[in-house]
Amino acid sequence: MGRWRKLTRKSIEEFVRPREAGVLRVTYKGTVIVTLKESIFDPQGEAVKNSLVAMGFSSVTKVRMGKHIVVYVEAQNEIEAREKLTDMARRLLANPVTETYEISLVEVPISR
Repeated sequence: MGRWRKLTRKSIEEFVRPREAGVLRVTYKGTVIVTLKESIFDPQGEAVKNSLVAMGFSSVTKVRMGKHIVVYVEAQNEIEAREKLTDMARRLLANPVTETYEISLVEVPISR
């Protein structure tokens, strides 16, 4: 079938699933970017910066390394999805003592 797949009830329900009577749940793709706080020394970022400069990229002045985490979450709306992602980031994905995080969120369209 290649790139195009046949739409079935099951494939649609992967993205939109009514969980409770009358409540429509939508899938959102959340991206969480976790980086060390500016006050924390980043040895990995420093090593990458030094390597880039050694390779001839002399305009590089600073590199900060981090984590890029993608989470798919079901929610009734964007506000609920953002609250869930924020809770995940605060409780597990980032260490609040040494790291900061940024969250972005997009609704996953239903394939047609």
